[in-house]
Amino acid sequence: MPLRTLPALALGLALLAPAAADVRESAIHAAFVLNFARYVEWPAGALSPERVLDVCFLSAAEPVGREIAAFKDRPVQGQRVEVHRGVRVADLGECDVVYLGEQDEYRLQEALRALTGQPVLTVGSLKGFAPAGGMIGLYREADRVRFEVNLDAVNRNGLRLSAQLLKLARIVHSGDTP
Repeated sequence: MPLRTLPALALGLALLAPAAADVRESAIHAAFVLNFARYVEWPAGALSPERVLDVCFLSAAEPVGREIAAFKDRPVQGQRVEVHRGVRVADLGECDVVYLGEQDEYRLQEALRALTGQPVLTVGSLKGFAPAGGMIGLYREADRVRFEVNLDAVNRNGLRLSAQLLKLARIVHSGDTP
């Protein structure tokens, strides 16, 4: 990764987003999701040849999906961002990034099983998301949004995360107690 990208990573993640009262948490989560996608390496041929990064949500009402849709004109790794809400679990393997929010708790294990071995980045805000088998879990610590990474899940699905991103994360493993 070129050195010039380090300031962007530092700006987007090292601050670890203070959850200010005037900033919606869904907007903070959306910024994290898009920044995470910038620092993921997908296997060759995994991303759409149409230059589209498909970001998917199980819930049609997921507020993070609305926030990401507002950023759709900002490319990620040269890919145009396309948001899909209300996606069926059976169709999640067609996505590049899947976000699972609080309202997806009852479908979490079903969704993660459906994505096992698929080159799909999973990000979630559910308590214990990463130890439960998700890749990147967002959590609150004091007044900041932070994140943890489950390298077991990342490796199992054939993705690679940049070393700079991993330096900022709390590393967890599948089955760890949250």
